Amino acid sequence: MAGKGPPPKDPAKRARRNKGSESTTGSAGGFTTVSDQGFDGDVPLDLPRRYRWQVSEQETNEHTGKSFWVRVEKEFTFLAATREWFDHVSRSPQASTYTIWAWHELVFLARLVDQFHRGDPSVVTEMRLRSSKLGATPEDLLRARITVETTPPDGTGTRKAPSSRARTDPRKAHLRAVEG
Repeated sequence: MAGKGPPPKDPAKRARRNKGSESTTGSAGGFTTVSDQGFDGDVPLDLPRRYRWQVSEQETNEHTGKSFWVRVEKEFTFLAATREWFDHVSRSPQASTYTIWAWHELVFLARLVDQFHRGDPSVVTEMRLRSSKLGATPEDLLRARITVETTPPDGTGTRKAPSSRARTDPRKAHLRAVEG
């Protein structure tokens, strides 16, 4: 399967800033900015207590003694780990951008996460695809054109995260910008 290509650059890191872009409220350069404090609004959909899921079970033919697989629909109660995951994601910064459709996707994704916690590795690929649509990783946030505004611990405005090169290259850790 072909990749999606590189994610878009952060507008602050672009070499050319003269290209006009459509911007909406709370966005710069086509990017939507959300607070790192997380989503504190009302969650439109709660995680239900139970859900139905099809599983494969092995049965044996009583006449021939041969075993075979059948699909059976079972009812599951969400595990505590899945509920904790859902609460964490629903309070994440990008949750403030979710539409009602995205909330439905999140509830469905919770079923996949629950089956993964129960030991079903077959759901991993679908989990990865669906979670990327909801902005699970920094790269996914860039693809969705969402930037997370960080606030210092004292809450007095915004601060920029140090550049990734300065954090990873110990030779440049002592360097600092000077005005002049």
